[in-house]
Amino acid sequence: MKKGRIVPIALAIVGLAAAAYAALGLQHNKTVADAFERVEPGQTRKDVLAMLGSPDATRSECRDSASWMGQPVTASSCAGEVQYEAVFLPKFWTVGFDKEGRVIAKYEYSSP
Repeated sequence: MKKGRIVPIALAIVGLAAAAYAALGLQHNKTVADAFERVEPGQTRKDVLAMLGSPDATRSECRDSASWMGQPVTASSCAGEVQYEAVFLPKFWTVGFDKEGRVIAKYEYSSP
């Protein structure tokens, strides 16, 4: 192979790899967002994990007061939550559970 062809081929390979990585990240965000929309009050932790997969973070308490997409809830206190982070975006989705492991809160955080 001629030496002058190596650089364009290498650049093409790097470009394709970057495009594939970006596509996978955007698909991840869509998959998590779609599953997050289906989370309903009272579902079990097992149900949530089956829909959303393994969380990026788990807490034994909730970082904020329990709310449902910004609206306060009259549920019992939050005993834990799972968090899913977006790829390439300053955004994450959180689901909170009561002490029985039932969904009582969900919120989406997004930075401008």
